[in-house]
Amino acid sequence: MTTYPMEWRDEFSVGIDRLDKDHRDLIAISRELLDLPLEKRSLAMVAHIVDKLVTYTTNHFAREEAIMLEYGYPSREAHFREHLHLIRKIVDFQYDLNLGSSHMIGMRVAMFLNRWLIQHILMHDKRYSVFFQEHGLADFASPHPSQASVIEPQAKQ
Repeated sequence: MTTYPMEWRDEFSVGIDRLDKDHRDLIAISRELLDLPLEKRSLAMVAHIVDKLVTYTTNHFAREEAIMLEYGYPSREAHFREHLHLIRKIVDFQYDLNLGSSHMIGMRVAMFLNRWLIQHILMHDKRYSVFFQEHGLADFASPHPSQASVIEPQAKQ
């Protein structure tokens, strides 16, 4: 599986517009780190993007976890642990930045995040996608044009 450069692909869709938007935005933030020209990649610039990543990720996870709790997603505890793993890793990167680590840390953050996002979305988020579709939450009835191939939800029995 190719992980670089990170771009949104239809296969990443979880069928919930708000969460798909979050995932697109997280990909865009990691792209900011990859796309930052080396000559402009100061520690302050990288720290600013990583701070934005922490804020956005925390808000996304809260949104995703609230939906899981509301709908009683059975694998939510394991999913929450995955989220905690990412937050801890990003905090480690922030710590390195605060110590004045190399400006190349931005590349390390982006590469780690790209790998993590692909694995997390395709392995973990896709599981809740099926669960939420079965419980009528997914936005499959009105897909984005990029989601046109997504199957319509079945009527509840």
